[in-house]
Amino acid sequence: MICISLGNITFNECEELVRKEEFVELRLDLLRLTPGQVKELVALPGKKIVTCRKDEYDDNERLNLFSAAIEAGADFVDLELEMGDILKQAIIRQARLSDCRVIISHHDYEGTPGNETLRELIMNCREAGADIVKIACQVNKPSDNIRLLSMYEESGQKVIIGMGKLGIITRIAGPLLGGSFTFASPGENLETAKGQLTKNAIEEVYRLIGVEFNP
Repeated sequence: MICISLGNITFNECEELVRKEEFVELRLDLLRLTPGQVKELVALPGKKIVTCRKDEYDDNERLNLFSAAIEAGADFVDLELEMGDILKQAIIRQARLSDCRVIISHHDYEGTPGNETLRELIMNCREAGADIVKIACQVNKPSDNIRLLSMYEESGQKVIIGMGKLGIITRIAGPLLGGSFTFASPGENLETAKGQLTKNAIEEVYRLIGVEFNP
């Protein structure tokens, strides 16, 4: 399953893509939407992940945006493992009341830690309330990919991503190894993360290797 990550575009452009795609991630920290606009987009047909990283908003603003998304029927919220407990638990409580699943994510923009640390991160995400664990690490050498992809041997639903050019293989292989989904951009120069491929590129790889893709 491919989730189209949307950010750094206008509201109208975002609405057009949400109407077109069956599964999208709304990067609220990159879209600069009002709570009303969030509700409008989430209420459209299709599955939605709602994410709002801490850089652009304070805790009250983030809570208001997540609450708007959950009230409108978001399928998933993505909360950082490092998010403050008060804010994180408030959002999780609301999600549980609304049949909204929780992704707990950890990002390492410097490198990929060892296997023991990766397993500990997965466990910490689960203990924090994750229905799906998401781990994204910068890949600096090919062996980092091996460690990341080996985490699919751990139990539970997860998405394991290698960031950067060297980590591209993880974005393709993840769903084939049991990953819940992978992320892609809607087109060239619309990436929300380093190493993110376009939806068309990932689907073409799957076609070439004979994988039947079901959205």
